[in-house]
Amino acid sequence: MYCRDEFEERKSNLDPENSKSAIFTLVSLIEKLEQRGIKDGELDQMFSRLDTALTDYENPGPDRRKKKALYKEFNSIVDYAYKRHNMVQRGTFFGIYMVIFMGSGIALGVALSNSGVVFSVIIIMIGAVLGMAIGTAMEKKAKKEGRLY
Repeated sequence: MYCRDEFEERKSNLDPENSKSAIFTLVSLIEKLEQRGIKDGELDQMFSRLDTALTDYENPGPDRRKKKALYKEFNSIVDYAYKRHNMVQRGTFFGIYMVIFMGSGIALGVALSNSGVVFSVIIIMIGAVLGMAIGTAMEKKAKKEGRLY
């Protein structure tokens, strides 16, 4: 299901140390979906379309339109898995919360800029650390619930 064999074959042809590939993410998502016993026909069709897009992209040589279609299919799978099955990609919460709290730190630092530049930098760093801590906690919670891939 979910074209697992095709993606596993593509994954085995890549060097895991030198490539940060979406294939690794997709295989991880497929494993989590199977682990949780989720069978979704629409998601299966999306994986099939992605496999077809990958084959089209590789065959006659890379093309910009084909690459765009590939990213579109990949992002639609990630979005669908999040919206429909509440599956979260690793690093999502970390990034979101770090940006939110760092932005808040910047706003607070600008508002209190009369106190000096050092104080502003300290507030921004506190915001970044808070964001990292909360994001990490949210990812641990998602991992514990089996929603993180």
